[in-house]
Amino acid sequence: MVKESKTRAEKAIGGEMEGVGIYHAVELSKIDWILVKGISDWGYGKNRKGVDKEGDQRKAAEKAALVVYEALSIYNYTNPMTKTTQTSGRSRHKTISNDADLIITMSGPDHRFINYEASYNITVSNVGTTVLNNVVVTANLSKGAQFVSVFGRPVTQNHSTVVWQIPSLQPGESKTDTLSLTSPQPSTTVTTVKATSGKISDIASAQIIWEGPPSVRTEISGDVNSIRVGGMVTYAIHITNQGAWRDINTMVKVLFGDEMTPMECDAAGAAIAGKVVTLPDGILKPKSVMTFHIKAKAEQVGLNITRLLFNSSFLPQSVVKDEMTSVY
Repeated sequence: MVKESKTRAEKAIGGEMEGVGIYHAVELSKIDWILVKGISDWGYGKNRKGVDKEGDQRKAAEKAALVVYEALSIYNYTNPMTKTTQTSGRSRHKTISNDADLIITMSGPDHRFINYEASYNITVSNVGTTVLNNVVVTANLSKGAQFVSVFGRPVTQNHSTVVWQIPSLQPGESKTDTLSLTSPQPSTTVTTVKATSGKISDIASAQIIWEGPPSVRTEISGDVNSIRVGGMVTYAIHITNQGAWRDINTMVKVLFGDEMTPMECDAAGAAIAGKVVTLPDGILKPKSVMTFHIKAKAEQVGLNITRLLFNSSFLPQSVVKDEMTSVY
């Protein structure tokens, strides 16, 4: 099927099956549409032994649903048939007369280390045709989040509720304030903001994952302390995430001196280039241990230093551990 499809449309970069029904249903009605699809396979080999077909499909569906969720959480959608606007998961009627109206949006990071500040841009826009006076902005913090400041604005705070005011907004005018939060412990928090002027209001929200930085321990040891030229040494490497959160984009390299040459490595995806063994980037879950072995051949007399380098997105610099082997 894949080969036949490529023959029919040589320049196509993708194919669609289930979405064809949507296309035919809306084509005659001239309705705009977008299909968000997660890819679980490439159209072949999905039924072979060892392939988790249902698991792959579930992951693809979850990713597609997440894209739709994030899009609806950030952007405003107006139905041209009903004049109804969807903003952050809440529907309200949008008038087309000269009434007052406003929109609030919230944008910021989705991950942050604990005890660091996360800054959100809170933008309130006057989308009506009349001046809005005394616009009240209310931020409700979920459990775990702590208020730091709203830059340049006096606020009142009552436990998890923070309130500030925008004196006025002209038609078409927008004003942005920066709300800063922090959290002392790993958690997922959701902050909801609401803008109100008289009888009109709008809401938006944002979720953030507060991560505890990982604590990494590295170990490398050879099965012998000294070896004759021509002999083999097996090095055992253990890398432990002792922290409470995952470590991502882990980068592992093992460097050998002139006296030793790496010959084999049992780590998945490991590459040997001369005196360097490199492992592919990965994720080290909290409390988990990465273990692998390298077999190296003694090439010349001397004191060999085998150096283990570990780095990740969360570490300011590489963690270094050396193991010495005497070659005679």
